[in-house]
Amino acid sequence: TITMPKKVTASTGADALSHAIEAYWTKVPDPLPDSLALQAIKLIFENLEKACEDPHNVRVRENMLYASMLAGMAINITGTILVHALGYPLTTKYGVHHGLANAVFLAEVLKIHIRIWKFYGQKIQEFVDVASAAFDGFKKSWDSTVGAIIEKTKWLYDRLVGHSIIPDLINEMED
Repeated sequence: TITMPKKVTASTGADALSHAIEAYWTKVPDPLPDSLALQAIKLIFENLEKACEDPHNVRVRENMLYASMLAGMAINITGTILVHALGYPLTTKYGVHHGLANAVFLAEVLKIHIRIWKFYGQKIQEFVDVASAAFDGFKKSWDSTVGAIIEKTKWLYDRLVGHSIIPDLINEMED
């Protein structure tokens, strides 16, 4: 994967993150995919940007490969949620890379799911603890930590992709 372009690394990493988050937020609680997903989320938050910025860092690439495998195992057990359902038309109709299509919707869907699942205190707390650990020990209130996770997801997307593809898609749809 060392020779993969930055955008492909970012997009495939975003897809793995989407798999992990979607597996974790499925309606059917299951400790096996939950633990796989949480480990993948942590690894992706810690390594995705580094993998894009320093493609020759083999250890970081190994961490991303492992995270992607964990996320794939988790989502294979649980199935997808809204993120993939929204992303598929961008890929099939407009040719947007699958991972990027998911990344477009990930933070917004995460906001919805966190509000819906807020009453599952322990599940939310585990998610917050794992994701917070990836932010150099960031620890605040539940709402600010969840907000930080959503912002980190958006930030990763903006930083790695460089711009929003939505205006480009709107122009393409109008043609």
